[in-house]
Amino acid sequence: MQILSRLKPQFIHDPRTRFLLRDLLLGYGCNASNTYQDVPRLRAAYPASYLTTGIAYAHHPHRDTWYSAPPCQLNWWMPLYDFDANQGMAFHPAYWDRAIANGSSDFNYYRWNAVGRQNAAWLLMSSEWVGADEALRMGLVWRVCDPDELLPEARRHAEILAARPISSLMAVKHTMVEPIRPEIAAASARENAHFAELMGAQANAAALADFNRRD
Repeated sequence: MQILSRLKPQFIHDPRTRFLLRDLLLGYGCNASNTYQDVPRLRAAYPASYLTTGIAYAHHPHRDTWYSAPPCQLNWWMPLYDFDANQGMAFHPAYWDRAIANGSSDFNYYRWNAVGRQNAAWLLMSSEWVGADEALRMGLVWRVCDPDELLPEARRHAEILAARPISSLMAVKHTMVEPIRPEIAAASARENAHFAELMGAQANAAALADFNRRD
């Protein structure tokens, strides 16, 4: 992390890096008058400890347009070192022309980076309770409805999913979950270990007593 925290911004913002990328584009015949380039990115991800740090953040399976990339953007990925196929990213061409249900219409990548992780960290550290409206504002839930509408809304969404081919639903779920399954298991093991260590301690007894006093 100490290396990446200095290397990544230096690489991204060094003028020589942009000039090298410009020369590469010109070498492939791109027109300098109507070809626009973003600053080059240096991506690094660890083989484990998924989602534990922003600078080596490993993203869930996604379409780039979900992260505010313009449809006309072309991404070139070039490895800096030789690597095994199992160590690289995965592409799923079968989904390129297949619609996938998502909530990207109201997703703002910059807002998520600005407040999403901070909100999650605050709730974990503070153990603060939030209501439905506050959870919606923080992005922790995507829909809020009145109690009388809960069952009809749940049924309506269940019927939408039930109308989809089961093979497609299973493929989408597998694509989303399988890459992070080892990390989920590791995180669960760490969480259980911490719970076992803290269980019965004075702070834990005080927290349980406070919970029992709540309405």
